Amino acid sequence: MILVYAEHTDGTFKKSSFEAVTLGKQLADELGTSCEALVIGDAQNSGSLGIYGASAIHEVKSDDLNVFDSKVYTSIIAQAADKLGAEY
Repeated sequence: MILVYAEHTDGTFKKSSFEAVTLGKQLADELGTSCEALVIGDAQNSGSLGIYGASAIHEVKSDDLNVFDSKVYTSIIAQAADKLGAEY
């Protein structure tokens, strides 16, 4: 499984997040696996990532996560990848 971190600002996904999910899906198809998205913090319309190829969307929400902290986000991404069994 390919896990793509979908970045957003103030709840709105960046264009690059949709592009990353699209490319993740294309690569997943080539590798014979799935593409799933990880959303950290409170984002609007997380389900829209499915339109771009995410077969599952994993959300980690907490009021503390609405302000970006690279160390915290890195830890969450690593833990999610490990727990979900992401290969890429």
